[in-house]
Formats: sequence, structure tokens, C-alpha cells
Amino acid sequence: MPKTRYHALDGLRGVCALLVLGYHAFEKALPGRVFAHGYLSVDLFFVISGFVIAASYEPRFAAGLGLRGFVAARLKRLAPVYWMGALLGLASSAIVLATGTSAYGGTAMLALGVAGLLLIPMIGSSGEAFPQNPPSWTLFTELMVNIVYGALARSLSNRILVLILLLCWAGMEMSALSTGHGFYYGWRGTEIFAALYRGGAGFAAGVLIWRGTNGGWLRLPAVTPLLPVALWTAVCLVPAPGPTLLFDSVAVMLVAPLSVALLVAGKARSPAWFDKVGALSYPLYASHFAVVGLARHFSNFTGKEGMSPFVLGGATILAAIALGWAVRRAEPVAARLMAGWLRAPDLVFRAE
Repeated sequence: MPKTRYHALDGLRGVCALLVLGYHAFEKALPGRVFAHGYLSVDLFFVISGFVIAASYEPRFAAGLGLRGFVAARLKRLAPVYWMGALLGLASSAIVLATGTSAYGGTAMLALGVAGLLLIPMIGSSGEAFPQNPPSWTLFTELMVNIVYGALARSLSNRILVLILLLCWAGMEMSALSTGHGFYYGWRGTEIFAALYRGGAGFAAGVLIWRGTNGGWLRLPAVTPLLPVALWTAVCLVPAPGPTLLFDSVAVMLVAPLSVALLVAGKARSPAWFDKVGALSYPLYASHFAVVGLARHFSNFTGKEGMSPFVLGGATILAAIALGWAVRRAEPVAARLMAGWLRAPDLVFRAE
């Protein structure tokens, strides 16, 4: 039976969630100075997802699992936490609305809330595809890529996967050039379908890494799990005074897949904190913007007056981590409630 649990990846996934949080916490206050490339951790999420899903489901596909069963399993995995994050985003928007500073009226806010819960993006909008919880664009991308993978998994040879990877990389480069902001794209309504290049490339790379590791034809030296985690953290901390297409390309196309491949090739025992931050990663990612959004609306991020942007950013990070921990604790309850609403008693959250 192939190995399907990689604790080293849990640590990397958790650190990536913290790097994305750090990027968003300081994005307006100190752009390009703190966690400047944290947004690239999204691409590493996609690589990890491709690896983990291939490890978990390719044997099941071979045993007869169909697309419907696969999609149902993915929804059961993603939906409870996603819906908690969407509801928290709606609550955050309602607080902003109550102050009279919201860009949306009450009716529009409710409509956006329903669309967010159903994972329906604002296609064509020059603003966020998911205004109340902007990180949802990655969950939309993840689900779309998952559906395509589930439909084609049995016919996806390694050659086809390499071709898909190369085409997606080309699409990413063209999309990045058209926006002029490196790989910091995909979250706007006008870019939501171009985001599939990012999701498709990372996912295909992850599947190939799993097949190479499981098949024995991808062999890398065993290193301590802390090395790839430290390498990726360093990438995300490099300051960025402007568009960084070359840097982003190297990070996403080389460093991200290499980090995952080194982690799964390593034989050293992962530190205990890897499991803890890994368990927090998805709840934190899905809910953190409820805190970040409030901080942006109610605080001065310029640092010219009021609270220091470092103090404010640090407070935002701590508050978001606390909220993510609460969401994590509520996962089993949310899963049971959702199972009852949908009359699906087998719908119980299980982390993969």
C-alpha cells in the first residue's frame, strides 16, 4: 500500500499558510518590504495538493473510483472549513457595512455572501473575484483542477502530465506579463480563469513528484525537513520593490517543486510542531481575511500616524491565528452540522 501521509508536508503547508497571512497583514502597510513574496506560497499549496491527492486517490482510481465519488470526497474535505471562512468573511463585511464605509449595500452584500458560500466568483470584475473572502479564488481554482484531474486521471500518462505542466507554465508567463505584476494574479474577477494556469501547473508538478517518488525514478538526496522549509521561507521574505517576473518564475517553477520533492525524499523525522502548524493551515488560510479585512478598514496602515504598522501587522497575525485555531476546533462540529443539513450522515471531516 503506497504511503499517503507525509508529515513533512504538513509542516511546509502550515508555514505557507503563515507566510500568506504575513503577506496580507503587511501588504498595504509595508508593500514589498515584509513577507514580500508570501503570495507565491499559493503555488506551493497547489504542488502539495497535487502530490497528496495523487498519493491518496490514484490507487483508488485504479480500484474503480469514479469522478462522482472523487468530487464528493473532495467536497466533504473542503466544504466545512470553507463555509466557516465564507461566513466569517460575510460577518466581517457586515461590520464594515454597519460603519457606513462599505463599498456595497446590504442587498449586494447578501448576494455576494450567497455567491461566496456557493463558490461562485464575480467573473469579469476588476476587483476581487470573491470580495468577502478574497483567498477563496484559490479554493475555486483547486476544485476546478480537481474535477479535471478526476475526469482524466486514468488516461493521464506522465508524458501528458509533462505537456500539461509546460502549457500551464507558458500560460502563467503570458498572464503574468499581461498584468505586469509577476505571479501576483488570479484573485481578480478578470483573472479567475487565468488562475487555472497556476493551479494546473502546481497540481501537475505535484502528481509527477508523487509518481516519480512512488515509482522509484525520482531520487533526491535525503535532507533534514527543516532545509526545504527554511529555503521556501527565505524565498517569501526576499524584498520586492516592483514586478518580479523572473524571480517569481524561478520560485514557482523550480524552488516550489524542489522543496516538495526534497521533503518527501527525506528520511529524517519531522519536528513535532510540523503536525500542529499543518493542522492549522487550512482553517487559518480559509478564515484569516476576516481579520485582515477588518484591520484594513479600521486601522491606519500608512504608519504616518496612529499605530506602528509593525505593531498593527503583528496584532493582525496573532488575531488571525487565534481565529484559525477556533475554526480548527470547530471543524468536526461544522462537518456534523453540514451532514445533517444535507442528510448525508457519512459526511465527517477527515484531514488528508
